[in-house]
Amino acid sequence: MNEKVHMTTALIQRDALLHNIDKIKKLTNNSHIIAIIKSNAYGHGMRDVAKILEDSVDYFGVSNVEEAHTIFLEGVKRPTISLSGFYSHKELNLASRIRLECVVHNHEQVDILEKCQIRSPIRVWMKIDTGMNRLGFSLNRATKIYDRLNECKNIVKPINIMSHFSSANNHEFRFHLFTRFQLNRFKRFIIGKEGRSSIAASSGILFWPSSHLRCVRSGIVMYGISPEIGKEGSDFGLVPAMTLKSRLIFIRQFNFGQKIGYEQSWIIEKKTYIGIVSIGYGDGYHNCHSKESWVFINGRKVPVVGPILMDMIFVDLGEKPHDQIGDEVIIWGKDLPIEKAFNGHEVSCLYRSLSQLTSRVKRRYI
Repeated sequence: MNEKVHMTTALIQRDALLHNIDKIKKLTNNSHIIAIIKSNAYGHGMRDVAKILEDSVDYFGVSNVEEAHTIFLEGVKRPTISLSGFYSHKELNLASRIRLECVVHNHEQVDILEKCQIRSPIRVWMKIDTGMNRLGFSLNRATKIYDRLNECKNIVKPINIMSHFSSANNHEFRFHLFTRFQLNRFKRFIIGKEGRSSIAASSGILFWPSSHLRCVRSGIVMYGISPEIGKEGSDFGLVPAMTLKSRLIFIRQFNFGQKIGYEQSWIIEKKTYIGIVSIGYGDGYHNCHSKESWVFINGRKVPVVGPILMDMIFVDLGEKPHDQIGDEVIIWGKDLPIEKAFNGHEVSCLYRSLSQLTSRVKRRYI
């Protein structure tokens, strides 16, 4: 074993990221691409992903001013948008200094923009709430806010506008109707307004061509993963960008009725060999995976069983395995797309699985 068995590694494929961006461009008729790299680029490594994609996208989207400052210090020059905007005079001043574009979604941010003295005006994206009921101005107040922003000396004109679908990945009739309702509301509001507009994120990119406006926001699809339950990224011509792998560190035969783990919390249901893999919630592998999860070992899928521990998971190798301590285990990625690794889980589990990978996971770019 040349590799330390306790080390979990994430291999990030540059070509996969670039392939997925090219696919998104073709799907959206070359809309401007806002590449979403918030939350450490969904676990893929924000600094490195930004450098890989800088020449292939039009914008980067990050969660906040702090994330934007991080990639600014790395020398990334591509325009960047803080999707939550700013929350203080200090943050607005920093946004001005690093030429950060900011989403404006509440009245307090408008007040700060009107009162603050900053080095130079910034570009903003006014966010309207078309039905997500999260961030954004309600439509009955949006026109007044838009007019205030147009009069603000600290803003570069024209005003850009965005919104967010709540259910574009769900094809049930009622959700389809609601997505159509949101899109129509958004399109009515942007009539006659000069700025750029964006409502499509990953699900809009794949399922709602009529939402492909001046800009689209490529989130999970950029990393090769489907936002729709029951589908894989490959169904849409996407390639998984990450392969997460670890090692078998222990193998033992157990009999029916034996108990495993703290407080003997899991009972063996049949005579079998159990393997222990060097990954756990300390690496970001969390309990949402306990429903029905799989890993890939020596050419086959094997189920994850028992409790998830800080440094270890248990897998059922079967009655007559040929596996050995030190064998490679694919947690997800090559040979086992993440959608299959966590079969039956909600899409939000996939988001958490990626974005919550910890610093213990070594990332390698190939």
